[in-house]
Amino acid sequence: MVSRFGVPESFQVTRTACRVSSAQASFTSLGVGSDEHAVSVAAPRTTARAVARTARHLTIAPHLPLDRAIGSTLHSRPSSSRVGVVRLGENVCRERLAAADRAFLASTGEDLRPHLVPVVFALTVAPTADELVIAIDQKPKSTTDLRRLRNIAWNPNVAVLCDRYDADWRKLWWIRADGTARVDEQNQAAVESLASKYPQYRLDPPRGPVITVTIENWTGWSYS
Repeated sequence: MVSRFGVPESFQVTRTACRVSSAQASFTSLGVGSDEHAVSVAAPRTTARAVARTARHLTIAPHLPLDRAIGSTLHSRPSSSRVGVVRLGENVCRERLAAADRAFLASTGEDLRPHLVPVVFALTVAPTADELVIAIDQKPKSTTDLRRLRNIAWNPNVAVLCDRYDADWRKLWWIRADGTARVDEQNQAAVESLASKYPQYRLDPPRGPVITVTIENWTGWSYS
């Protein structure tokens, strides 16, 4: 259990209130438990030396390491070297997105509400900028006045997300491409790229507008 001050209740504090003074650390008495059990805990600028001096007055539960026992007062950050967490580089992001059959397009319109829609797409890798194209095709739709098109006209900043889910969570990954979108009434090169990826488009090429996303930033994560 953790008190409202972020200090684990597993702390056993000596009868005498401990006070730590340091030129590099400032402390605030948090009064954990009764007054006679008050403990001075380091403020955010606490140095490791001051924490060590404070810890000598504490009997900490043996199953907890020092940084976890002291709790939020250390303001510690999760270790980036934790086994099984991988940030994917741009090349891997490109490869996995290009190989994906579908993704999700995220846009925001004038009402500031996020809008997500599954899409098929083609990715073009270029020396200057990567581009992703999405066509409005002949699949049945409730309206031709599509919200994704209205959103892009008002705010061209979009994101495209694809992922892999597996019951074995060690195989999970996701890729996000952030960029700026435009809408063209015709884009024959984009239609040809889509047709080379999807046989359905070779039989019935899309005849609607084409969304082109110029990718400005890649982000990717994998469990391993």
